[in-house]
This record gives sequence, structure tokens and C-alpha cells, in this order.
Amino acid sequence: MIAVTAAIIVHCVGRLRARRPPKPEPESQETNVTEGPWYYCLKHHAVEPYDGCKSEDRLGPYETYAEASDALEKVRERNEAWDAQEEDVDEAGDKDADWNPFS
Repeated sequence: MIAVTAAIIVHCVGRLRARRPPKPEPESQETNVTEGPWYYCLKHHAVEPYDGCKSEDRLGPYETYAEASDALEKVRERNEAWDAQEEDVDEAGDKDADWNPFS
């Protein structure tokens, strides 16, 4: 009984696969690099179009594919600039440097 059932399932699945239309060829990322918006996925470390991962896992939007591919470098540069700015404020003795909203 199990062998007959397995044979029927294999036969039916084979027929279903035979009726499926062929999958379209995936578009090359290079063909649509100008159409945006583009996002950099932090989960997959890849550039994705709008229909990609969740917003919480992405940086963007960026207008071009190239901008999105440089997202981590841009984040690194901004963090370094902000860190340098904080050091300048601390060294200048700014009165707001020790400001705490909870005190």
C-alpha cells in the first residue's frame, strides 16, 4: 500500500512539474543599476531592491546601486566624523558635555 501511494505521489508531482512554465531568467544586477531605490541588507551583506528584506535589516534608500554598495563605508566615515566631533567638544570643555537628561 505504501509503495503504491509513493508511486502515485511521484507520478503526480512529476506531472505538476511538467506543466509549470519555465522560470524567467533572473535579471542581472548590472542591467538595472540605475533604477532605484536600492538598499544595503545588513543580514545578507548585499544590495537589494525595494522588494528585499525587512527595513530593520537594511540601510537606505539609496538612489543608485553604487551608492548602496558603498553604504558600510559611508557609515564608517560618518561614525569617525561624529567620534572626532565628540572628542573636539570634550576637549573644548563645552558646558553641555556633561549634560544628562536624567539628572
